[in-house]
Amino acid sequence: MATTTKLSITLPTTLLVRADQFLARPGEGRSALLARVLDEAVRAAQEAEIDAEYERAYREHPLSEEEERVHEAMLRLSVEAIRDELATRNG
Repeated sequence: MATTTKLSITLPTTLLVRADQFLARPGEGRSALLARVLDEAVRAAQEAEIDAEYERAYREHPLSEEEERVHEAMLRLSVEAIRDELATRNG
C-alpha cells in the first residue's frame, strides 16, 4: 500500500494559477495535480540520467566500424519494413 507524506509548502500564486490553467485535469485536485507533475518530472529526470549513462558508455566504448555497418544495415532494414507495412495497411 502506498504511503503519503503531508506537506505544507508556499508557492507563488501565479505559479499555482498557471498550473491550474495549463496542467490540471478536469476534476483533479491540487494534491493530485502536484503529485502527478512531480512524478512526471522525476521520471523525466531518471530517463535523462539513463540517456546520459548511455552517452557516457558510447563515448568510453565507441562502436567499431563493423558494428557501425551492422547498425546502419539494421536501421535501413527496419525503415524499409515499416515503410512496407504502412504501404500494405494504407493500400
